[in-house]
Amino acid sequence: FYQEIKNLKSRLRNTWEFFISTEIRNHFPNEKSLIIQKLPNIRIHIPGSKAINRWHCDSDKDHRHPLGEINCILPLTEMYGSNSVWRESKPNLGDFKDFELSLGDLAFWNGNTCIHGNKVNKTDITRVSFDFRLLSKKDYDNMLENQGSNQITTATMKTKFLIGSYYREF
Repeated sequence: FYQEIKNLKSRLRNTWEFFISTEIRNHFPNEKSLIIQKLPNIRIHIPGSKAINRWHCDSDKDHRHPLGEINCILPLTEMYGSNSVWRESKPNLGDFKDFELSLGDLAFWNGNTCIHGNKVNKTDITRVSFDFRLLSKKDYDNMLENQGSNQITTATMKTKFLIGSYYREF
């Protein structure tokens, strides 16, 4: 997957670029530009396992994502119950609920400050989804202003949360 989506000439990459420039942009008509994660993560949640092992919020000290990020989930399979992402509706509320999504749905949500995670998938369906994040230009500029030269990096790949590294401007 990652080899294919990194290939600028691949059909998958062209489809992804088209999706971002049409579908995602349409959800934010008042934004002149959006700062979007360059490439989506693919999540595969097979029966009998977890896709992500630790409940967290993306801005916590271990994940270090900038405040203001919006999480997006694009399911490629049915997503419900124990094969789904479970999340709070508001930070610190603890009212965990699963996303119930189908192919063609798109969810925008606050994984930045709301705790979320997975349960052991007890369904017989492997959930596959594209997960990615975006920021408004204003929130991105605020992040740069607040951090100065102390750029924070992703926890796993040590990629800086900057346009051209982790993000791309659309």
